[in-house]
Amino acid sequence: LVDKFCEKHNLKYKKVIRACLNRNTHVPGYVHGDPHVDFSLDHIVLLIYLSSSSISSTLVFDKVQRFDDVNGCYFAPQTFPIKKAVMPDFGKIFAFNGRYYHSSMTPPIGEDRIACVFNLLIDKPWYRYLGFS
Repeated sequence: LVDKFCEKHNLKYKKVIRACLNRNTHVPGYVHGDPHVDFSLDHIVLLIYLSSSSISSTLVFDKVQRFDDVNGCYFAPQTFPIKKAVMPDFGKIFAFNGRYYHSSMTPPIGEDRIACVFNLLIDKPWYRYLGFS
């Protein structure tokens, strides 16, 4: 699925540097998780949604991280303006430049939000991947 999606959208990557399943449940008092980036090298974040939701969207914020620090993941203590919000639908695939801070909305009580997350290492300059797929 990852290869087919990347071929269709002309996204070139060297290798998968991280793959995981994320399962989010309701967290009282939180609208969304902490804005963060997943990795400290230029990469594409590719999500495959394994559940559907009408409110727990993926948020990509209008803020990018410079990768001039080697400490790994970056977390922001505040929030930023939203650049794009994507509603999860089972089977939908969404990709974006890994330099963008992102998070997910907290699902409602009794609803799980499940996504398969891939971080794809890129060898092209990061500015070529500013768009969304």
